[in-house]
Amino acid sequence: MTKQRQIFIVTDLGYGDSGKGTMTDYLVRRHGAHTVVRYNGGAQALHRVVDPDGRSHSFSLFGSGTFVPGVRTHLSRHVIIHLHRLLEEEASLRALGIADAFDRLTIDERALIATPIHQAVNCLRELARGDGRHGSCGLGIGETRHDSIRKCEDSVTVSDLGDANTLRRKFRRLRERKRDELQDIITSLDGNERAGIYLKVLTGHQVIENCVDLCLEVADKIIRTDERFECDLFQRTGSIIFEGSQGVLLDQWHGFHPYTTWSITTSQHAHELLHEYGYDGAAVETIGVVRAYATRHGPGPFVTENTGLTETLPDVSNGMNEWQRTFRVGHFDAVATRYAIDVDGHINTIAVTCLDRMTREASHIVQRYAISRLTPYSVRDIMSVCPVSGDIKYLFPKRNLEDQDRQAKLTECLLKYCTPGMYAGVLDGLWMPGSPAVREFIHTLQMELSRHVGYLSFGETAEDKYTIE
Repeated sequence: MTKQRQIFIVTDLGYGDSGKGTMTDYLVRRHGAHTVVRYNGGAQALHRVVDPDGRSHSFSLFGSGTFVPGVRTHLSRHVIIHLHRLLEEEASLRALGIADAFDRLTIDERALIATPIHQAVNCLRELARGDGRHGSCGLGIGETRHDSIRKCEDSVTVSDLGDANTLRRKFRRLRERKRDELQDIITSLDGNERAGIYLKVLTGHQVIENCVDLCLEVADKIIRTDERFECDLFQRTGSIIFEGSQGVLLDQWHGFHPYTTWSITTSQHAHELLHEYGYDGAAVETIGVVRAYATRHGPGPFVTENTGLTETLPDVSNGMNEWQRTFRVGHFDAVATRYAIDVDGHINTIAVTCLDRMTREASHIVQRYAISRLTPYSVRDIMSVCPVSGDIKYLFPKRNLEDQDRQAKLTECLLKYCTPGMYAGVLDGLWMPGSPAVREFIHTLQMELSRHVGYLSFGETAEDKYTIE
């Protein structure tokens, strides 16, 4: 009997950190997947997976199925490669006993490289914003993507990695252009000790050769592929898991501008790849991952934030750091999650993680927002206003993709004028598989989101996951 082809696409419906990695690991094991395809984002991903034998790793560029012997990772052209992170991660995996990580990795030759120059510029821009930072991982991902959108000729791709002359030429042009672009910022940061580290990248004599050496080192270790590889990959029998990066609410077009990423964080790129290469297998399951409570790392709108929950539900993998800043916790936000589902357009199943961490205090679901009468403009074009209560149940996705002024207006409303409105409470009790509290919570989520909850996670390993048919 021929083994069926199956595709599962894992997408985060929040601000990131919802558990995409642990769900990817579970799906790989449950369906015997042969490949994990990373379809967006870059090295800013930190997808923590705990193997049943106790090993733990936060996957950045390698797929979150790498603990399973033989499972391959493919980085599509939509993934931005950070070479230092790639080498560091492979070394970490080797220390955990995985000696063949590079042998199981393929990278599309069209994928962009986030260079040390991009990273330095990214950090300088954030430092210059002072207290008005947008939020960044400080890895140069957005700077790299922005250059590619502008079609800068000095963008470096995986196909360039083994060509020293091309690399030198591109790095020189890139550094010269960035110095010109940042003249005002460089002046404003004069005397800033922290900025001095990154300014050296734009001026140091040995930087260009160091960048070239790094590229040549990585070129000797990786397997570069062309578009024919993906065509063949998607026709193979067996299961493939598409692993997303970050969250839909950070999407460059549909996120709450300007607190967004330079990346399409919906499942769009995964579906485009399948369509482009003529995938004709079984139905595709697009899974929207959410925590049982809401979280956000860094600044920006977070209507359901609760300082009490931030204190009682700390996250060992997501503490304070220099670039993303604080990690915040709140009640489950049905309004924002409905918006993410609408924006993505493909979600047919929900996965709920962190159920083992739930308490009665954390279990409330915010069904609607209350909006202040002091809002300085009409919000009916961006939110659905209930004529009786005046509460907000839906946020409307924009019609004009590039209308960031409209997104900024939505952001202002969420930041300044919206507070949690109607709540759904949950019965007190044990938060364990099949318990009344869990059944009621899942039923309420299904009613609020109009989607089937198909996966539950009560812990860190694949053994703590459950599928609901």
